[in-house]
Amino acid sequence: MRVLLLKFFYPCLALSAFINPMLGIFAYAFISVIRPECFTWGGSSIKHVFPMTLLCLVLSIVFKKQINKELFKSSYIIYFVFFYFFLLLSTYLSDYTYISMSQEQLSFQFVNNLLVICVYCMALFCMLSDESSISRFVTFIVGCFLFMALWGIEQRTHGNMLVEGLFGSAIGDRCAITGIFVLYFPLAIYCFETTSKTNIIRKYIGLGGGVAFPVMIFFTDSRAGFLGFMLTLVLLGLSAKRRFRTVLLLLFVVAIGFPLLPQSYRDRLGTIIHSEEGVGERDHSSGSRLLLWRVGMKLFLDNPILGVGNLNFPEAAYEKSSYFSGKVDDELFQYTFQENFKLQCHNMFVNSLAEGGLLVTIPFYMLILLPLLKSWRLRPPDNTETETIERLYSLNKYLRAGLLGYLVTCVFANMRFIDFMYWNLALLYIVCNMVERYRREDRRLVQERNIEIKSVKNRNLQTVFSG
Repeated sequence: MRVLLLKFFYPCLALSAFINPMLGIFAYAFISVIRPECFTWGGSSIKHVFPMTLLCLVLSIVFKKQINKELFKSSYIIYFVFFYFFLLLSTYLSDYTYISMSQEQLSFQFVNNLLVICVYCMALFCMLSDESSISRFVTFIVGCFLFMALWGIEQRTHGNMLVEGLFGSAIGDRCAITGIFVLYFPLAIYCFETTSKTNIIRKYIGLGGGVAFPVMIFFTDSRAGFLGFMLTLVLLGLSAKRRFRTVLLLLFVVAIGFPLLPQSYRDRLGTIIHSEEGVGERDHSSGSRLLLWRVGMKLFLDNPILGVGNLNFPEAAYEKSSYFSGKVDDELFQYTFQENFKLQCHNMFVNSLAEGGLLVTIPFYMLILLPLLKSWRLRPPDNTETETIERLYSLNKYLRAGLLGYLVTCVFANMRFIDFMYWNLALLYIVCNMVERYRREDRRLVQERNIEIKSVKNRNLQTVFSG
């Protein structure tokens, strides 16, 4: 019965875009965060929800003439298109892509997922045209992730101790899960701090996310997530008005909270500084990652232009394993290249070099750097500027803090195909453009007012002299 209701609910959700394209933005975000398989306990009985929802969103934007004329001039979208095209070309030309039918299908499927993400980012550029629409979108997304955080806490109480597979089949890796909550933790704080007391719902969504997201970060026992979260806290502290006091407060909270963490998590965090050697079996988790990064760089140097193709790192790495035989500890070598072990690069940036070469990596890196550089160059508001500009500038800082913390987790995991990073990069770019646009409009109004004042003065002088 539940599945039948959901089969009726999701098409209605998709069609709501024709009422207002902003509803289509929310609908696609909803199914991307709270995925259909979550409501069907991992089942795939509800199909074609994503393409149907995105198609309705795009058609509604076209029919209602909401296309932003500057969209295709945006550097962010241009780099995204290049990133997609060259990754598709790299995968098509690679011999590793055709090792098996399943490998071929998976490689191209994930490349095409990038096109879907790009289209949704274009929809965000069209629909997030003012502060109000951005505020509603941020609140809605934080609310969706708050639901998933509460769901994760519930799963933890029922035995899923590392909350793996929280986002269904899309995101199974715990490092990716913790990265997502690092990414959205600052936005939860933003919702709480910048909301008036009259908007109780937004206030409590922000408060709930500010509490539940760190809990989920700690539940994953991820060392990468801990490092990303610490960087995010530091950046939030440095961006506060009272920096010194805020940083001290955050350090005090961490010092108090650390002993409350599970012993297993504290032991794992200890290996960030001290390797686990001594009595018992040696832990090669960190060492194997460093070796796989070397493998990735070796693949890049052997294929510097187009790499080995999307998702082809495992096959290519096994082929290069003989190169490292005898050059590293035998035990570490056997652990890293053990049979029936699905190799992963465990580094998004090295993985991009290995699988895509320079033609893929350059637009991919620019896709990340462009909004961040734009954010850093944004001038802080002065006393003469409006509250709207101040709020948007504040949102810019919170977005940047979450993205930088997330990118730290990406140093230890390959999270290139997770939608939410690209959404927030696009949102950061949009917010920076909006601040600049509002400032231009304010300057224009001031200039017009000054011209009008001068004109009135000239008329008064002419009246005096003529009299």
